[in-house]
Amino acid sequence: MKRTPVILALLALTSSLAAEARELANLDAYAASAPLATPTGHDDPSLPSASVSSIDEKTFVPTFLWSTNREAPSAAKSLSAESAARAHFAKHALRYGLSSAALRAATVEQIHDLDHGGIVVVFRQRIDGIEVFRSDMKVLLDRSFGLVAIGGHLHSSGANRPK
Repeated sequence: MKRTPVILALLALTSSLAAEARELANLDAYAASAPLATPTGHDDPSLPSASVSSIDEKTFVPTFLWSTNREAPSAAKSLSAESAARAHFAKHALRYGLSSAALRAATVEQIHDLDHGGIVVVFRQRIDGIEVFRSDMKVLLDRSFGLVAIGGHLHSSGANRPK
């Protein structure tokens, strides 16, 4: 019988919390935004050769890019898959309109390596600890860390704010 007051108190507390809870609106700033102007650099001759097979219709950045040159980064044998992937997408940063701060802010979410076939390195952005929606970039490497493809894209201003 002594448990009944405790249970009633817990029920009262949870029902009062539910009354205070309110429905928050979902925010998708990307869907509500107008298309941007085409970023410069898509045809820059200093960029590595690549075939862009898909472009985001609002930001005009590649959403899928095939490398036409499978060259591994210099000193690839001493690099990790993450370092090699970062080196490759840094070379293509101009195509994606990415600043060096946005590149540095991308964190590795996963490295998929089965010791045979390609290696997929998944990057994601967080700003001040909050995950940026639609900001995954997947870099596909061959076994010698040469770039095969890049899928997705990072947000161009996805860098942490200075404190």
